[in-house]
Amino acid sequence: GYLMVAALDLRHHNLIWMAPSAFNDTYTLMVRSDSFDPDIQNMEELADYMNANDAPLKLCVENEFYSRGDGLFSLQDFYGFAFQESNIEIVAYDQLYEGLRDELCDVAEGFSTDGRIAAWGFRNLDDSRQFFPTYHASPTIRGEVLEKYPQLQPILDALGPLLDNDTITRLNARIDLGADGERNTGDEEPVAQVAYSFARANRLLKLPTIIVASGSNTQQQLLGEVVAQLLMQSGYGVENKTGTLDGEALRQALEAGEIDIYPEDTTVALTNYAGLPTSALPSGAERTFALLQALDERSGIIWLTPSAFNAAKALVTGTNLADVDMTTISDLANYVNTSGVALNLCVEADFMAGESNMLDALEAEYGMTFSPDAVTVLPLSDIYEGLRNG
Repeated sequence: GYLMVAALDLRHHNLIWMAPSAFNDTYTLMVRSDSFDPDIQNMEELADYMNANDAPLKLCVENEFYSRGDGLFSLQDFYGFAFQESNIEIVAYDQLYEGLRDELCDVAEGFSTDGRIAAWGFRNLDDSRQFFPTYHASPTIRGEVLEKYPQLQPILDALGPLLDNDTITRLNARIDLGADGERNTGDEEPVAQVAYSFARANRLLKLPTIIVASGSNTQQQLLGEVVAQLLMQSGYGVENKTGTLDGEALRQALEAGEIDIYPEDTTVALTNYAGLPTSALPSGAERTFALLQALDERSGIIWLTPSAFNAAKALVTGTNLADVDMTTISDLANYVNTSGVALNLCVEADFMAGESNMLDALEAEYGMTFSPDAVTVLPLSDIYEGLRNG
């Protein structure tokens, strides 16, 4: 079939057929692997069993295959056996697989590369005398395109031998069924993702896949997605794990080689991973970054050019202070010390936690003091709401 159609298309349409795939997506008779007689591996052995045992097996078949001239009855004549008419269940296509799984029948018509065959524990009976026609997929390309880009042929010809029946069936299962082996449950994989993973696994792509991760908060996910999009635009494959890990789990995954890149804050890295107390941190962004580069270089971790923004803690004032000429913390300290107005301060718990109490350090650095009664500990989201509502 392949040689004939390739010759005809070349002669009449100047279409070139590349090397065909190894898989054959043709009709098949399926059985359950766990319960069907293991001595019956092909249709000749099925015929022998049926003829020797008064044809006891039940068959699920769809109406088209039951009624067409080259369908069920031609198959039975070809192999010399027959299912009893009372043992034939005519069902819709999807029910072929459901019926076999639910033991409505012992044998079912199907297509040989359907993902449910692998996922549901079925096996195909070998068409040992080749009754069914062959359906080998092949990339087909216009002759003028191949003449202009002859390098396409070895690239496309390398694909076919890699796609045998077992491989294409597993790939189909990932797309149609997902990890749980059931349809329409939400874990089905996108076609592009499955195709890419196949190409990567078989070294068909030159650029490596980079595993990009990030923390789960909005800003970290945004930065992670920007990195992922930049790499994809540059031709790299990306395994996107943004938003899946947080805190030390991200750093541990990076050190263990489970992820390749993630955005991190410099001060967080120095205090949480390098173990520096807040009091020992260098002043200024450049010195902080230089120290972190030097420390992490020993671990084989490279810090790339930092972002221009600084996601540091800050003191934020509400609209009730809008008329006060205040742009710096020094201005705030002067106001606290001279105005006689008692200001309420809302902070997160970790701002006052531990030996490195940031509130104490802030008051000492700027020479101001908030009354303990005026300091309220709140979640960050409530702090912003409190400012907005006065």
